Amino acid sequence: MIRFQTLLVASSLLAVSVAQSPVVGFSEGRGVALNANGGQVAFQYNGVKLQDGTVRGGGTFTFTNAQNKERVSIHVREWREFAAQVPVAEMGGPVRMVIEGPQGLHVVEGKLAMRVADLRTRTSDPQDLRDQIRLVVTNPQNTVAFRYEGAVREGDLVVRSN
Repeated sequence: MIRFQTLLVASSLLAVSVAQSPVVGFSEGRGVALNANGGQVAFQYNGVKLQDGTVRGGGTFTFTNAQNKERVSIHVREWREFAAQVPVAEMGGPVRMVIEGPQGLHVVEGKLAMRVADLRTRTSDPQDLRDQIRLVVTNPQNTVAFRYEGAVREGDLVVRSN
């Protein structure tokens, strides 16, 4: 019982400290993006930067390419870098990328750099004005292992900053 109370007090203190540090940048998104080659990425992420410099959030990204029957799954455990200046947000953090294709299964532990642009901010905006997403995964040797850039076709992404 004492451990539970200690945990409850610790989580309450964490919530209070987060509540006392105002948000200076925020981005979240969910949907499907399509690039010029017909490659799709399904994405779900969130990220926030607090005034005290704390960065929170993470995300999952799944790329499918029908041409070469390849599937890439990317999981970001935590963002370590975050910057937002409306309409653009940039995030970075450690990533685990799993590539499944005709050559088998390949796993890369590396770093993801993501850039999103919240271009369609109102439902009255023209349909051809689409949010943009760019993902670049580098391996431990700092070589690009995966790159994707596309326009959001389903869903939405949001960028806010103070």
